[in-house]
Amino acid sequence: MHRAGKYLIGAALIYGICVLLGGESLATEFGTVFSLGLVMGVFFFILLGPVHFLLQALGHFIITRIKPSISNPAETCLLNLPVLIGFIYLLVQAALPPSPTLMRALFQQHLEHPLPATATVKGYWMLRGMNEGKFAFWFGISTNDFADLVKTEGFGVQDIASQEASTKQANAEHYQEMARKLSPHPPSFAIPVTVYTNTIDKKITRFQKTMIVGTNATEVLFLESFH
Repeated sequence: MHRAGKYLIGAALIYGICVLLGGESLATEFGTVFSLGLVMGVFFFILLGPVHFLLQALGHFIITRIKPSISNPAETCLLNLPVLIGFIYLLVQAALPPSPTLMRALFQQHLEHPLPATATVKGYWMLRGMNEGKFAFWFGISTNDFADLVKTEGFGVQDIASQEASTKQANAEHYQEMARKLSPHPPSFAIPVTVYTNTIDKKITRFQKTMIVGTNATEVLFLESFH
């Protein structure tokens, strides 16, 4: 292997890490993580690349002093092993769904008050840019705690009955489409029993939140967008 090969392999791996870091900060769907990360990864690479090359140069200096006779392939493996482990870790993290504990922590970031103890977050989806984004959560909760959540978070009931049929149909399709992003077999939100909405303005950003309760009163779809 050419002497520069170990640094090229390291550059490819660190860029892969940058792609995953950039993509996971903007989306949750595996394919979208890569497509967005290919662009965002360039900016991450500008920051992390020089640090990585400096560490590789330091590693090369130490390894060749400890064992001057080390072969080039062996040194390549040693120099790139840490970044390879990091790449595999982030790749697996992007491919697997987040844990219930992590989803609960993420959902809490979208609320002004503590999430009730009976709430169990079962699904999470996100797609965002720098100045706009969409979030979706599916969670189960007791009816009493949900009533308290609606009150403390300042949600109001949306008047579904007065909506035109076309609007109801479009909203129902949107709700169910978002639910399918959260789970292959989500509960039905296509015929919402109750819809709650809340709009919050923070400086120049507007947050629009919606909670949809379907035929199962203990299952709730939470949607939020900001722009």
